[in-house]
Amino acid sequence: MVLAVLPVAVGAQEPDEQTQDYEDQDRRYYERYLEQQKQATQPKEEAPPREEVVSEFLARAEELVKDQNYWSRSSDRYRVQTDDPNLDSKAVLELLDSFRTFFEQFWTGRIELEPYEQQSRIFLYDSFYKYNELLGFDARRMPVRPEGHYISLINVMVVNTRSGPPAGFADSLVHEAAHQLVDQEIFAGTGRMSSWLSEGLASYFGFTYRDKKGHYQAGRIGGKSTALLKEVPVGASNEGAQRVKELRSALKKLPDDNAFLHELLDAVQPSEFYTGDLMLNYSGAWMVVHFLLHGEDGRYAEGFVRYIQTEVGGQAGPEALYDALGTTAGELQDAFFAYVEKVKTG
Repeated sequence: MVLAVLPVAVGAQEPDEQTQDYEDQDRRYYERYLEQQKQATQPKEEAPPREEVVSEFLARAEELVKDQNYWSRSSDRYRVQTDDPNLDSKAVLELLDSFRTFFEQFWTGRIELEPYEQQSRIFLYDSFYKYNELLGFDARRMPVRPEGHYISLINVMVVNTRSGPPAGFADSLVHEAAHQLVDQEIFAGTGRMSSWLSEGLASYFGFTYRDKKGHYQAGRIGGKSTALLKEVPVGASNEGAQRVKELRSALKKLPDDNAFLHELLDAVQPSEFYTGDLMLNYSGAWMVVHFLLHGEDGRYAEGFVRYIQTEVGGQAGPEALYDALGTTAGELQDAFFAYVEKVKTG
């Protein structure tokens, strides 16, 4: 039986759609799987251990990915397996390795990261059918076709290489890798963080510019200057710029008495984040993180780091953030709206 798993981030068929996260489904899918196993093969008081579930999922993932186009390539930090013959395997590993180095350097002096020496597993499927089969739910019926998932329960990334715009595939892959590193190195593999923070951080790194030499530029919005799919030219994507443009337009249409930022920050649970205008929530969460790290000459960065540590300790929500920043809801929203208007996207 295939374990139905958590879609932590999804992409879309249209160029202006990004990934989606349903973190609490990780637990629910696992519990449902255990219940099915109890009913089918075991006494009700027994259940397969988590290790068995993980082993079964990985075995199924390898079974599905291995066909005539299969290849595998590894570095010390990542093992990539795919059935997509158009992927540049060397470029994929270089992107992932360079990102992990950047991620860990980025947090140096800000947050003490948890040790994480495990080689990360990544399955990249050219076939959406196989991808759909592995995840165990009919993603074809979802309003936004999922592109990739980081599965906290199993600590594995699963990505369909053809669901989203080809030029943005590198951004999407970094988005998923960021989900994993935030979960493993900041939240110690618990998967417990606010939905807006999870998606905001993943999108922040996913839309961070990377030059042709593999160097990331913190705070600069742009593509990755690399081609992971052989038919896609280098430097063809800056989806982040389009996201900012759309967010500016959306914020201008809000009523004067809106509490957009407070409501977004209050979206701690997935059921609160993934309702209403989903793409507005995604873009808003990303820009909030960008603003808190770089807005007003870094005024809020230290307080934002304190808030992240507060979430690691189990406390979340807008009031905790305002306390950490030393500001109020109204002051922060005014500053945020002004930042969105002027932030550079090139």
